Amino acid sequence: MNTAVFMDIDGVLNPWGDDDQARTHYSDFELVSQVDSDLRENQVWVSKALGEAIYDWPIVWATTWCLYPEHLAQYAVSYNLVGSPSVDSSLFDNHLVAAGYSMKKAAVQRYIEMNDIEFAVWIDDDLSLADIEWFGEFMNIRDCTFNWIAVTPDPDTGLTVAEVTEITEWLTEIG
Repeated sequence: MNTAVFMDIDGVLNPWGDDDQARTHYSDFELVSQVDSDLRENQVWVSKALGEAIYDWPIVWATTWCLYPEHLAQYAVSYNLVGSPSVDSSLFDNHLVAAGYSMKKAAVQRYIEMNDIEFAVWIDDDLSLADIEWFGEFMNIRDCTFNWIAVTPDPDTGLTVAEVTEITEWLTEIG
């Protein structure tokens, strides 16, 4: 059975909040670097506890960091997720945003089709209702009606313990 957890970084693993109150779900967040690129806010936070919680997930990077492979590789090392595949960032399409969808929609769709994904989780703080509806319809067309979850964390705090627990339980349940 093919499973993928499409993972964004900023606002999910890397909280955007400006103070320690924003990183309360995992108490061990550390500022590990200031990224010198076009990446938002240029601050890179890492939590070892969060990394341990998601270590066994079948991560597929679905993040604008795919446009900066050297930074994505460094971040993957921080979370011990070296070797996790990425969606094809050449399929990122800003025209989709104008239509109310994530710019990553086509890249996620292509990855699912090319890898015959049967079970999928899409975690992104920017998912719209249109994205979630499309994701459900797309998985339904693939005869995977109840085989998907979409999670939209608060970008100031990133993934919560409750969200991680829900996803982990679901992944365990589907085997």
